[in-house]
Amino acid sequence: MMDMDDGVNVNAFWCHGGGLDLNCGNDEVEPMGSMGAADFLAKIGRAFMFAFWIHFAFFVAELAMLLANPDPARRKVVDGFAHILVMPLTILSFYNSDTMGQLLFFAALWHFFSDTSATRPTYALLLPGFGGRTTAMDAVRWFEACWILAHHVAIGTVKFAVDWGLVETPREPWGPVFLLVFLVGAGLAHTAFGLDSFGIRGGGYLLALSQVLRIGADVAMSQYSADHSRYVDWVVLMRGDLCWLGVMFAIRGAVAYLSASGSAVTNSRDADAALAALCRGPPPDEKRGLPMAPELSQAPLSTRAVRVSELAELPTMS
Repeated sequence: MMDMDDGVNVNAFWCHGGGLDLNCGNDEVEPMGSMGAADFLAKIGRAFMFAFWIHFAFFVAELAMLLANPDPARRKVVDGFAHILVMPLTILSFYNSDTMGQLLFFAALWHFFSDTSATRPTYALLLPGFGGRTTAMDAVRWFEACWILAHHVAIGTVKFAVDWGLVETPREPWGPVFLLVFLVGAGLAHTAFGLDSFGIRGGGYLLALSQVLRIGADVAMSQYSADHSRYVDWVVLMRGDLCWLGVMFAIRGAVAYLSASGSAVTNSRDADAALAALCRGPPPDEKRGLPMAPELSQAPLSTRAVRVSELAELPTMS
């Protein structure tokens, strides 16, 4: 472990996070850049596994919401509010770690299971070349869904690493400022999407501003950390975010090119139908755990619920 007088700025609250103390038994923090390879993989691997299983549960929840088939207009409203809430929940979660804040943060990332975009993470199950998804646009959109899913898991891993004190606290005086600008910039992109969802003007300008703030904070934070710390924690994280953004810009450029060249546009409604057909199993009877009658299992969910309740009221033999 490092000496405690080497000037590393340690935030004890981030170390303990208000919950189980999994990594900071002696109130000492070893930033990523000072670890050996084996220690780094063990500790970051633990944060990764926490993030992976949380996102796995949310992945299943999004599939369940799709199969429940709520009204599309209501899903769009929830989706819009989720976008708007991403920025405040991100700031609150990173600066004031608690269980409810983390839960809301991850739920907002998953749009409260009501994402209506053509590239939501669960579309990673729709492999190109199967089920009629044979166009170049289908392949690009599939990769984008996988890229967004990987980003979700990476955000969760970093979130737990920060909470557990595995990441060096940003150096004073400018490090915390650059981090806040980064979080605001990343969140404003979602705010812009929320404005578009409700038909409010200014979404395009806000999106442009968000990218300027995010990229500027990435560059400033990585350079400031490189100049003022012997650890590479924030250099790696910020430059990693720049790489992720670069790939996203390339994906969006490919989508624009394919759209202009006449390639079929991915329709989220068709993708939803394909994903539902892929995942739907035989619905069990709610009372007996037996398969439903074929005509009942094919009914819309709202109708199905009414008919099941009616069946429950029928007299039974004692």
